[in-house]
Parts: sequence; structure tokens; C-alpha cells
Amino acid sequence: MNHDIKHYVHKAKWISDDLCDEAILKLNEENTWKAFPRDVVNAYEKKRPNDGIVGSTLSIDWEDFMNNPDVPEQETNYSLTHLADRELMKKLRRSIQDGLDNYVHEHLKDIPWYDYYRDFTDPKFMKYSKGHDMQEHCDHVRYVFDGERKGIPTVSVVGSLSGDSEGGYVRFWDNTDYYVGKGECIYFPSNFLYPHKVTEVTKGLRYSFVSWVW
Repeated sequence: MNHDIKHYVHKAKWISDDLCDEAILKLNEENTWKAFPRDVVNAYEKKRPNDGIVGSTLSIDWEDFMNNPDVPEQETNYSLTHLADRELMKKLRRSIQDGLDNYVHEHLKDIPWYDYYRDFTDPKFMKYSKGHDMQEHCDHVRYVFDGERKGIPTVSVVGSLSGDSEGGYVRFWDNTDYYVGKGECIYFPSNFLYPHKVTEVTKGLRYSFVSWVW
């Protein structure tokens, strides 16, 4: 087992430029972008009942979030949406899974207790305009994005559909910055050892997505 935790952060290109362009076009055609609040805890989180594990669990009710009135502009950060086109989603999932299989084989093969995964969530898409960022956080949550319990995620996937923006780096705990270019995905463990953020976008639009593996 490699004791350098940076070993388990891996970036590579897995999505074709054509598929990235198709996804951006479709996302903007569907036009279901929703402004994401900076103060998400107070704005949209709900408390889950304690189910025998120490502490309570907070999770965003995504259906409620997507149906709520727009957040005031001064309180927003990036915009968030789903992708309704299932055929296009299948293509994206296939590319993400190819990268995930490679990541597990090449970077997790020396961990005997992690030799498979069950599935991963459909990616959720983010659009960052100039001045937008994402605050530091960990992905080690018990209810992943759609509010349904699937188990604690073990691997996080952050990908990019665009490559002409500036800023918007994925920054980890040690201030190492990764520019995730068009069609690239970065895979890393979801646990508390891997806090990360997205730095401020300084030019253009950054189209990205996130998915969690369990």
C-alpha cells in the first residue's frame, strides 16, 4: 500500500471533445440550471433522522432545491442541473466508468479491501461564471446528491466539459492545484483526508460535473 496519499489522486482524459460539446449543447437546450446558494446549510439542507449511527446526518433535498424559487443573485455561487437526455447520459457514464475502472486497477490495486465498487451516481453538472468558486469541503457524506441512501461514497469524480475558462482549479488540502481540462476527470478518495475546493473562475464559463462511487 502506498503511504503517500497524493498517489490516490489521478487525472486523465476520458471523455471525447465531441461528447463534451454535445453535453454542453444539450444542457443549455434543456436550460434547467438552478443557482446554487452560497449558504447551502441554512438555505436547503434538512436534518435526517438518526438511524443508530452517532450524530445526525444532513443532506440536501435535491427535488425541493430544484423546485425552489431562485436564490437572490448576491447569495448565489455556481449553477447546478441534471441531464434529462438518457442516451447522452449513458455515453457520459460509459466514459466515466472507463476511467473509474482504470483508476481502481492502477491506483487501488494494492489495497486488498478495495477490489470492486457497486455503482456511481449520475453526474450532476455545474456551470461557473466569472467570480464563482466552490468552498472547501469533503465528500464523505452518507446520502449522495439525490438524497437516497446508497452507502458512503468511496471515490469522487470531478470532470470538465470545457477547456477555455481560466481559474477554476481543483485545489486540495496541501494547496496543490489541478486544472481539469476539457474531457478530463480527476478521481480521488471521498474521505476526510481529501478536502478540496474549486478556486475562483477568473475568465469564461467552466462547465464541470461531479459523481460519487460507492
